[in-house]
Amino acid sequence: MNKKITTIKGFVLIEALISIVILSMIAFSVFPIVSFLVKKSGVSKYEGRASLVLQEGIEVSYNVLISDWERYADGRYSIFVDETLTPVTWELVATNSPDENIDTIFSRTIDVYTICRNITTGVNVGLAPCTGDSHEDRSTRLIESVVTWNEAGINKDIEASLLIANF
Repeated sequence: MNKKITTIKGFVLIEALISIVILSMIAFSVFPIVSFLVKKSGVSKYEGRASLVLQEGIEVSYNVLISDWERYADGRYSIFVDETLTPVTWELVATNSPDENIDTIFSRTIDVYTICRNITTGVNVGLAPCTGDSHEDRSTRLIESVVTWNEAGINKDIEASLLIANF
């Protein structure tokens, strides 16, 4: 009778050791994956917020330009929100520097350009000033917006452009 109990105790100890080894192998293989996913999640958080700041710049620029096309010449602009008016009004203000500290870590530039078109084909050939075989298309503008930020000592940016027409 004592012999059977001893054999079972030894067998349980071996099973416990094998279980610990298997669980350790699983933990060591899963930990790097979880660590990678947590790191990527933080990166995605910044990129997602930067995308929203970029989208805001493009959308505000589009709406402001469409509402008062002739008021804005080519150049760099910042967004200004006039909360003293009812309803609240968005405006573009000429500037030489980017909007700083948007959402605490982002900087944004918004540039407005006039488009040049080929005289004979009407195809977009670039930005003003135009060359001899093209002319400025005053009814078409290009908005370019760039959002930059510093993430863990690395400068990152995201950019977008929108070609708009005022007919």
